[in-house]
Amino acid sequence: MDNSYYQPGQAGTVNTSSQPPKSFILALIFCILGTPFCGMLYLGRFKRGLVYLAFVLLAISTFYADLKIIEKFSVESIWLIQLIILLVGIFDCWRCYKQIKPHTLMPLYSRWYVVLPYVFGYIIGINLVKSFLVETYQVSSVNMAPNYYRNDILYVDKRKSALTYLNGNVLYINENSAMYEMAKRGNTVLYLKSIDSPQAFQGRIIGVPGDTLHFTGHSFEITHCNEQGCNEVVVGRQLLNNQHHLIENEQLANSDELLLYEQKIENVTFNILHNQNGFSESCQLVDGNTFQVLPDQVFIMGDNRDNSYDSRFFGMVSISNIIGEVL
Repeated sequence: MDNSYYQPGQAGTVNTSSQPPKSFILALIFCILGTPFCGMLYLGRFKRGLVYLAFVLLAISTFYADLKIIEKFSVESIWLIQLIILLVGIFDCWRCYKQIKPHTLMPLYSRWYVVLPYVFGYIIGINLVKSFLVETYQVSSVNMAPNYYRNDILYVDKRKSALTYLNGNVLYINENSAMYEMAKRGNTVLYLKSIDSPQAFQGRIIGVPGDTLHFTGHSFEITHCNEQGCNEVVVGRQLLNNQHHLIENEQLANSDELLLYEQKIENVTFNILHNQNGFSESCQLVDGNTFQVLPDQVFIMGDNRDNSYDSRFFGMVSISNIIGEVL
């Protein structure tokens, strides 16, 4: 009897001792947890699995070559592409599973205990990517409206962060020079108020080390001081429209009281919201009307200025507490 093992794409040979039949449920689990490559490996389709692996590696290398590429696509489009690839892989696994004849002698690499390490390796790799490179974040409030709303999905670039932050936990802190590159006025970041409070918040950096901010109502001025002296930072805002129907959103309960402005700080512009009635009477700025940003700190505010709990109320944020920049 020919003892050669089954080759992908061939009818295979009959083994009278028989091997346990392949389980499509297990192939499906491998496909979902470890990409279609692992599913194909389990079904003895090594070459077909390599094709899926090549697509995965190409997508990863293209994406991480320049994370800003994400700006060219909507988050929904990216999730849709990933879903389509997975569905195609699952359907392909089903076709391959149906083509396996009874008592077919399968190759050694298709054993479940051989495929399992690949699945674990993929899961570990994904968690390493989320810890050190990029992670998705679901917006949980309207403090950044009109630019981001509750349940929006964001990509956060974590390559410069001092934090190893995963699934709501701070795993490691390693302060480095690259983290200061995130401290730029206008940058939208994900951050922690403190290491002891690992809940992540989203906000926009308004003040950087050396800045002094002075608030008068809804307006504020920024003076920046360094070794060369002090200078005023260009800050302005322009009313875009006072008709609330243009900024109506079911998540903004008081949209009839909101005004839409374009804020400019130096050469960075972005939209903000102001409530015509101002802050609630219960809101008190933590340091009065003037804030001084010390070295290793930033001053952060939400774009929905009168519905945002930020540095005006709890003080400065350490640069080392920034999880990453929102892409």
